[in-house]
Amino acid sequence: LSLLRQELSDALEEWEDDGVCRRISLATGEAPADFLRGEIHKVKQRFPGLDCTVYAIHNDYFGENITVAGLVTATDLIRQLKGKDLGEELLIPGVMLRHEQDKFLDDWTIADVQHALGVPVRTVDNDGMQFLLALLGVEEDPAVGREKCGILSIKARPYATVRLIEDRFIMRRRGIREPKKDESGLLFSTV
Repeated sequence: LSLLRQELSDALEEWEDDGVCRRISLATGEAPADFLRGEIHKVKQRFPGLDCTVYAIHNDYFGENITVAGLVTATDLIRQLKGKDLGEELLIPGVMLRHEQDKFLDDWTIADVQHALGVPVRTVDNDGMQFLLALLGVEEDPAVGREKCGILSIKARPYATVRLIEDRFIMRRRGIREPKKDESGLLFSTV
């Protein structure tokens, strides 16, 4: 969690509020819920138009002593969130899904949960930049792999600006101070 805190802090340095107005929810296990509330509070200070409610999901499926997000099931999500106003999107940690990223541990799919709750569900990896982008509603372009230069396609943000922000974030995380450009203008380093 401390790495997520640092990555989120770094990501927040790169972004400015451009009038974000978004109401969403985040569901997680009971153990990380307070930590995530604290981190979201920091994001809200920078982006006052963001309204994010964190739901700590009690684990009835595996038992009350299980409090981690990685063992929350779709059954528990639906049972505890059905009928609540979740906003325009529900974020969940990617660790709630099996390693194939297509089903929960109780064999329900994300589509099943979306249908049951009546709201889009988005998984978020344990990465500060990705967490911030999900909170802000920024869409990744699935046709462009993040591993291939960290290029993002952002709605309502100039492509070049976002690309530079993402490149600078990756370089800072890797300790690169002075990037170089190749013939196509892409930033890189030989570190």
